[in-house]
Amino acid sequence: MSPRIVLVVSGVLAFVAACQAGPSVPPTVLPTVPLAVGNKLTAKVQYKTKFDWVEIHGCDALSCNVMWVSGPSSATQDLRFDVFTQADANGADPKEQLTHFKGIQEFEDGELVFVLEHRANQLAVWLQAFPDKVATMPVKDSCDRIRIKGFNAGFNDMKVEYIGLKQ
Repeated sequence: MSPRIVLVVSGVLAFVAACQAGPSVPPTVLPTVPLAVGNKLTAKVQYKTKFDWVEIHGCDALSCNVMWVSGPSSATQDLRFDVFTQADANGADPKEQLTHFKGIQEFEDGELVFVLEHRANQLAVWLQAFPDKVATMPVKDSCDRIRIKGFNAGFNDMKVEYIGLKQ
């Protein structure tokens, strides 16, 4: 009997379960959404605290830079975030940590609406309600796609809806 792969996609998050899979099954790269330089995209995220943080990837064909967004500061609404560079195509095993948030303030369960803007060499991210509270992550010139997922790898069911691509 040949290996059977089941792929379940929720937004741009994919979870791959290999049933009766042998060593010939290639690793799967999680899906991404195109976002060229100069474009903006709105993402509605159905967040639950079990995800810990929201993980945002700026990717090219071979690698990603990764932003972990833990939540807003209760006093200023500034996003608390970490940035990592030189991760693999799934956003795993980054080589360098550029920033480190102090004092985790987690999001509450519910819908989060992020705006993502691909600027030259940078991905800018903010909550739609707070456009002046921008978190940024450097990205390579070759970065042409993004991915949003829950941080906690034990839960791969965070729903993400991408709407409003603006050029």
